[in-house]
Amino acid sequence: MNEDNKKQFTHLKIHTQFSICEGALKTNDLADHCKKNKIRSVGLCDSNNLCGALEFSELIAKSKTQPIIGTQLNIKYKNEIGKIPLFAKSFEGYKNLIKLSSKSYLDSSENEGPCCTYEDLQKNLLKITKNIKIYNFALSNNNKNVTLKVPIRNPNFSEKNYEEYFEMGRATIHTLNEVKNFKSFNVETKKLDDFKFLNKISFIKIDVEGHESEVIKGSLNLINIHKPILLVEIEEKHTKKNVKETLNYINSLGYESFFYNKNELLSTNSLDNLNKFNNYIFKPKIIQKK
Repeated sequence: MNEDNKKQFTHLKIHTQFSICEGALKTNDLADHCKKNKIRSVGLCDSNNLCGALEFSELIAKSKTQPIIGTQLNIKYKNEIGKIPLFAKSFEGYKNLIKLSSKSYLDSSENEGPCCTYEDLQKNLLKITKNIKIYNFALSNNNKNVTLKVPIRNPNFSEKNYEEYFEMGRATIHTLNEVKNFKSFNVETKKLDDFKFLNKISFIKIDVEGHESEVIKGSLNLINIHKPILLVEIEEKHTKKNVKETLNYINSLGYESFFYNKNELLSTNSLDNLNKFNNYIFKPKIIQKK
């Protein structure tokens, strides 16, 4: 990542000294770093608490960096507990983060540690922001049960410490994406076309570790109707096919492909090495009226 991109990148999962046994970063040191490097924004995401929120907000704001307040909570779904980062969009959202954080301690047993339930999350997300709805499916081009492979990062950690034990960002249902050391979970897939969205869809981000073509194929009706801008991560090592093939397929649906480099949006036609970048932007072709 070049220096310009580093300054524009917003790190949302900062763990400070208030994340016991997880972080040792002092907020004043972070503020000095932000000021020195002219960082635009940075997010606080301590585990299960907001104890450092006030100090973080004041010191980071003084460094002329935008502070983003959040926390990483343990969420229990059935018999599994996973970590989910949550961020406040407004003061109302901040108050609801406080409620969730407090509830995670007050309503949990001594054996399982602080956690909220999936139902708590659903109920409070409507208060944090009214335009989010969670669906418990994996997207694909068909509806069936498949295996989700979640790579193991460090087996020395407890499995309950999901973030350290697993590499959550590399989880995949794509059969051609070879993962050496992983744990399997059964998940249900669904086509995006099966969701009956009432509002216009203007943007879709796809980051599915090799399964992007299948997600697109399950969204053809939605794409044809709404023509949303697409942001798609494409890596040959995950798909096991040439990046150009995926670009050509999506472009055949009425799109033009671009990549972002040094504050410039450039056509992929100008890119010699398609493996140099991973994230591609697809904009609907503009039809010239005669």
